[in-house]
Amino acid sequence: MQYTVTVGEDGARHISEAELAALDVISLSKNKYHIIRDGEAYRCELVHYNDADLKLDLKVNGRTFTVRIDGPLQQLVKQLGFATTAATADNDITAPMPGLILSIAVTEGDTIEAGTPLLVLEAMKMENVIKATAPGTVKAVHVTQGQAVDKRQLLIELA
Repeated sequence: MQYTVTVGEDGARHISEAELAALDVISLSKNKYHIIRDGEAYRCELVHYNDADLKLDLKVNGRTFTVRIDGPLQQLVKQLGFATTAATADNDITAPMPGLILSIAVTEGDTIEAGTPLLVLEAMKMENVIKATAPGTVKAVHVTQGQAVDKRQLLIELA
C-alpha cells in the first residue's frame, strides 16, 4: 500500500508502508514527536489537522509545512475522476459520486462548523462521510436516509 504526500505546492511523493515502518518515531507529548530517518533526527510538531481535506500543518525542526496525505481511497477517487470535495462556492453540498444515503447527521436550522459530519454516502461498497468545508447554517436537506443519489446531485444547502 502506498501513500501520496504533497508538501506545500511541491510535487507529490509516494511513500510505501515499508518506508513508514522504517521510521523511528518517539512520541514526546500529545502533538510532538522525535523522528529518525536514515540516521537524521527531526523534531516534529502537529500544529493543525483538517480532517475535511486531509491537510495538516507540521513544524519540522522549526519550519512549518502544509502537508496533504492521500491514502489508497483518496488515490482511487482521483483516479476514477470523482470530485473529492462536496461543497461548491454557493454552499451547495453535492454528491461527489453516485451512491446511497446511509444516514443524515443534520437538520434544517442546525449551526455547523467546518469539519462537521453532514451525512454518510455509501459508494463503491465504501462509506464516505461528507463533511462541511466551512461554518454555516443548514438551510435545507434535500435527501432522505436510504435514497439513491447521482453524482453532483444536491444534498444539502447551507446559508
